[in-house]
Amino acid sequence: MLSALGWRSQSQCGRIGLQMKPIELGGRLGRWSSGRGPLPVLLATRLRRLIDEGELPPGEPLPPDRALASALAVGRSTVVAAYDLLRRDGRIVRRQGSGTQVAGTPRAAGRPTTGAPLFLHLLEPRDGVIQLTCAAPSAPPPELAEAYTSIVPTLAGICGDIGYHPLGHPVLRTAIAGKKLMEEVEGEMQALNHRIFLNGGTHVDVVAVARRKAERAKAEQRAKDALAEIDSIGVQVKDLDIGLLDFPCEVDGRIVLLCWRMGEPSITHWHSTEEGFAGRKPIDERIARSKRTN
Repeated sequence: MLSALGWRSQSQCGRIGLQMKPIELGGRLGRWSSGRGPLPVLLATRLRRLIDEGELPPGEPLPPDRALASALAVGRSTVVAAYDLLRRDGRIVRRQGSGTQVAGTPRAAGRPTTGAPLFLHLLEPRDGVIQLTCAAPSAPPPELAEAYTSIVPTLAGICGDIGYHPLGHPVLRTAIAGKKLMEEVEGEMQALNHRIFLNGGTHVDVVAVARRKAERAKAEQRAKDALAEIDSIGVQVKDLDIGLLDFPCEVDGRIVLLCWRMGEPSITHWHSTEEGFAGRKPIDERIARSKRTN
């Protein structure tokens, strides 16, 4: 979002600051809001830790208040208060016209790190979750090897790869991202209309509004294209918000639906065509032997 507005970091460290979009900085912050206490204090504490550990080096620009608040799904006042706490501590510097940046003199680039949520979750797993992202047996079970051998040609014919997408299939992610952007712009337009109605008129940046409407139109087309591609391989999208998909499967002469939700490690449940997601049941041996239809 910031790059689209022409914002560029002057730092050469290439790690967090404004080289990363606010949503990526949000990922780097991890589970910052899971502790006890006011949100501004929790956010300031997490940012202070990143600064003290060198992940946010001296001179590194930080996202503007509104952009970071939007990325973290909190009010702008939360970010303003957190920044103010860090300013009082001497951790950051805020200057009108220059933005917010980490206090101190910029230094040479350090060792690059990652902001990818997939890998950050390895460092800060959720409570009660055993991370198996990097786990692997010494040798695959014979059943797995046989299943893999039989399915790889099918996967290659469907999507041109072997189907390994730890962050979710790119086509589904494109459709979800497009829908979220459409909803975001729609919310902005509704808020604008509400302000105009309440004030009896207001100043509007017509260029910015036209740009956002154009972004919405492009996002809508990307989502439609992605859904069409998903539909072309016989998959039914039931809920784009949570990435809920149904896979038709013929069992004993009738069609049932294998169901999967984005984030689940595999397809483990099914339901009939008359039932919804709430009626799903664990896959039994009879269904497991069936082949997915086209």
